[in-house]
Amino acid sequence: MAKQTAEEPALQAPEPAEAGPVAPGPGPRGPGKPPTKRKLVEAYLAQHPRAKPSEVVQAIMQQHGVSVTPVYVSMIRLRRRKRRAGARKGAAAEAAAQQGEPAAPKSPLERMLTAEREALAKRLEAIDTLLKGR
Repeated sequence: MAKQTAEEPALQAPEPAEAGPVAPGPGPRGPGKPPTKRKLVEAYLAQHPRAKPSEVVQAIMQQHGVSVTPVYVSMIRLRRRKRRAGARKGAAAEAAAQQGEPAAPKSPLERMLTAEREALAKRLEAIDTLLKGR
């Protein structure tokens, strides 16, 4: 190992300008490790939901010294929207089930089959009415 002289400064990682809402600590990456890029982006979007991807990229670079792309930010934002939409659909289906209503069909095939069943039921009712009138 070479000795460090006064002329050669020690190599150090750049200090983040501002700590931000996500600080190093225990987590999936281990104690003392910095948060993942995804966690940084999600934390920033939670505080600034209307921020544009380029604004998020710039803020994360300034606050944490971490480089992310606008496409990555957009991808994370899309995932958040899908999770929220799925939660709303799940809540609606659960409320319908509690009221005794069947959940709305999900696929186009299920919707078509439901419509066909309803049309067939109406035809059968019409036939029963005709037969009873004899």
